[in-house]
Order: sequence, then C-alpha cells, then structure tokens
Amino acid sequence: MDLATWYLPLELGACDRASLDAAFQPTAGHAVNIVGYAIAGSTGSTDPFNSYFIIENNWGKASGYRSFYFMNFAAFKYLAFSLTTCRLNAWCYSEA
Repeated sequence: MDLATWYLPLELGACDRASLDAAFQPTAGHAVNIVGYAIAGSTGSTDPFNSYFIIENNWGKASGYRSFYFMNFAAFKYLAFSLTTCRLNAWCYSEA
C-alpha cells in the first residue's frame, strides 16, 4: 500500500519559488477533492508545516490510503500558486 504524503519540510520553508521549482520540477496536475483538514497552532498563527489537508484523489482505491492523501499547508501554498477554480451552478448528489 502506498501511503503518500505531500509535504514541504520546514528546512525548505525559506526557499524562494525558483529554488523549489528547480528542486521539485513540478508538472501539470489534475483535479482532486479537499475533503478535510487539521490545523496545528492557533487560528491566528497556523503552523503551515504541521497543518494539513486531507485530499481524495481519483486514481482509485489502490493508491494512497484508499485514494486519500495528506498535504501540508506549506506544500499546498507552493503547488497551488497557479490554481484555477470552477464553480458548478447545479447541485449533484453522489452515492460514492
């Protein structure tokens, strides 16, 4: 079982975007669902290296932990700089 976790370690927290791009060489991504989160620290002073999102991927139940992954807030901030969002104007209920 692959228990993947995406995180940016504290040691790289002070690096600029160009250095991180050179180290990680990010490529195009795809859509995932953020289904939960946990916050470390206080509301006004969140610890981005120990706070995380719970992400549901669409690669199937054999990836991650039954399709779920963790991503700390620091990695999300780095990876989501070019995020685009879509808003659906209709409700869609799922049995999934």
